[in-house]
This record gives sequence, C-alpha cells and structure tokens, in this order.
Amino acid sequence: MVANLRTTDALPPTLRVDHAKPLEEPLLWVPDAVAGAVAAAHDGRTLYRACFEDKLEEAMFEL
Repeated sequence: MVANLRTTDALPPTLRVDHAKPLEEPLLWVPDAVAGAVAAAHDGRTLYRACFEDKLEEAMFEL
C-alpha cells in the first residue's frame, strides 16, 4: 500500500511510514475500532458509536 501511494504521488517521499505489530502496540487497534463504529453508524448500526458518542467529533471530507 505504501509503495502504491508513493508511486501515485499520494504519499510524499519525505513522509516516514513505520509498521508496528498489534501485540507490541496495545493502542494500535483504537483508530480501527473508532472508524468501524462510525462506519457502522452510517449504516444504521449505532450501538458501538453510542459507547463514545460524547467524546467523538466527526468531520466529513469529500475527496
């Protein structure tokens, strides 16, 4: 993915990208969980998003 983004100039060569193992980085799963909860809420399944609704600010970007 990184190589593809670099060849299409979507990722500048000056940006450093590191990979980490989930078992070595305990908080690595948090962004995935939040993104999954927000995506599920957009499909009408709001249960997971409701767990942290008061701490969430969603910004929509159009690409």
